[in-house]
Amino acid sequence: MHEKGNLQRMKGRDKTLDSLKGLSILGIVLVHSHTTGELPTLARQIKAMGATSTIAFMLISVYLMLSSYEKLVIAGNDTQLRWFVSKLLRIAPMYYLFLILKLFLLGRGNINITIIANAITHFFFVNSLFPLFANSLLGVEWFIGAIVFFYLITPIMYKVFNNAVKSFCGLIVTSSIALCINHLCVTKLFDGVIATKRYYYQAWIGGWFPPVLLDVYCAGLLLFHFLKQKERISNMQERDRKILSFSLQAVFLIFFIADTIGAFRIWGISSRLISIVTYLTLIIALYIYPNNLIVNGAFSFLGKYTYGIFMSHVVIINLISEVIVCSENLVVEWIVKYCISLGGATIASLALTELYERPILKWIRITGEKNGNKKEE
Repeated sequence: MHEKGNLQRMKGRDKTLDSLKGLSILGIVLVHSHTTGELPTLARQIKAMGATSTIAFMLISVYLMLSSYEKLVIAGNDTQLRWFVSKLLRIAPMYYLFLILKLFLLGRGNINITIIANAITHFFFVNSLFPLFANSLLGVEWFIGAIVFFYLITPIMYKVFNNAVKSFCGLIVTSSIALCINHLCVTKLFDGVIATKRYYYQAWIGGWFPPVLLDVYCAGLLLFHFLKQKERISNMQERDRKILSFSLQAVFLIFFIADTIGAFRIWGISSRLISIVTYLTLIIALYIYPNNLIVNGAFSFLGKYTYGIFMSHVVIINLISEVIVCSENLVVEWIVKYCISLGGATIASLALTELYERPILKWIRITGEKNGNKKEE
């Protein structure tokens, strides 16, 4: 068996997924680093390429979620409740740290009932249910709300969409429903919303509201069922894997560029559906045969610290935006902010993960094991 064609793992981690997560976070930081002015056409198109990275990030999250659920709950090694609580505890330390920091900064001004209500919804992970609260503090917390929603629906989704065909049908149906809801709300229901709030309502129904992201979850299910066949894939001839993988990577590149320049808009196809298909193609291609341009040590390193980078990069961008202003050349300003924020967020994530998050998670695990042993006695 050829080593490169096998599923690549490093110390129990999946190198392919880590590398894809690392690549995705580069795109996410790229988008958020542009904070002022109108970019030239080429720069806008490059930014649009990064804007779809969240889809890849979410697909991987759903796949990992389902894999964990199957190995722990379905295999009888844990209960659904304990699994759900463990997932919440995994994301809570970093999330609450930045949430408390943001509320502390807001607290230096006037505290009012709206800020208090906003804080409560965030602490209980229900902020995404409210259009004006969904993404109002950290700039990325809508994603956390979506992930918690996905945790909640995993038991029923795993049971109902228990094969690739059902998952594919679910993807088509949920994507169509999401497109219709978005069109109806944007063109009809939100006409009466005042201009200053219309953006929040449109963004909410376009993706911040977790149920409209069911198409992404179904795509994650499809990926999950496909990757169950990775052993069969690894038994293929290396030459066949190479041809199939690089063919799919070519399809990914064509779709990626076409989506970026808006080539699919004339057909009325959902942009999110195109992004889902595009990144599904890439992930599957890299599992068939990895490409060292993507599956490598640098991207894999970033992938291991993506959560901390994701949570911290907006804070860092806001800080450096107060200092770096280069209005004569917005592209240079964007590049400088991107490099500094990416580097700063990576360092912050490394430090917070090793010195704050992992010790807390270790303490929670040890405490839970001690309490479990006491109950058994």
